[in-house]
Amino acid sequence: DEIYVTGFERNKYPQPSGWNLAFGLGKGITEKFIIDGQFTLTQSKQDAKLSYTDGAIDTLLALRQADQSIQVVPVYTINKKQIESAYTFAGFRLQGTYYFSGRSMRGFNISGALGMHYLINQRLREKTGTEWIALDGNTPNKINYTLSVGCGYNLALAPGWDLLINPSLNYYLKKVNNDALPYQFNQKSVGLNFMLSKTLAGKRQRVN
Repeated sequence: DEIYVTGFERNKYPQPSGWNLAFGLGKGITEKFIIDGQFTLTQSKQDAKLSYTDGAIDTLLALRQADQSIQVVPVYTINKKQIESAYTFAGFRLQGTYYFSGRSMRGFNISGALGMHYLINQRLREKTGTEWIALDGNTPNKINYTLSVGCGYNLALAPGWDLLINPSLNYYLKKVNNDALPYQFNQKSVGLNFMLSKTLAGKRQRVN
């Protein structure tokens, strides 16, 4: 395209970062295994620095070859910019959780989830020099899917109430890109989930 990216660097903590909220109902298949259906709201943020050239020549270097001929080599002007992006998705996921010690006791658990998400909002801006400029581009893959696995520890807070603390790995099956950006993200993330569960007449209501 009109620019050639010569360098790319993701900013360190707190970017890239994000959050996820979920609310749902579940059913106990056995005393130790629960399946939840959850409605989710997710935001993912990225902050990257680019160095690039648009073809403008800064310097011409004259190099003498072995046959005494002169070769002229252009040195292109390198520019820098910073790009921030935030994507917000609404979706639904199915999650299964297995409690090794039973859900009414303290102990370890393992979980897995499959989710489908739809892009409901995006915010893009770039900084060239000292000025931030909003970007407006199309994101073609508005529907995305995620796979998640996690393991952690569950605490029995009171009769019918328990808290799960689960580190998790999340993987988006499709790359997230935008026409206004000269790159695309293949998103993988590590997160920490806090999930509060309440047993109601054999069903489980969760917020995480």
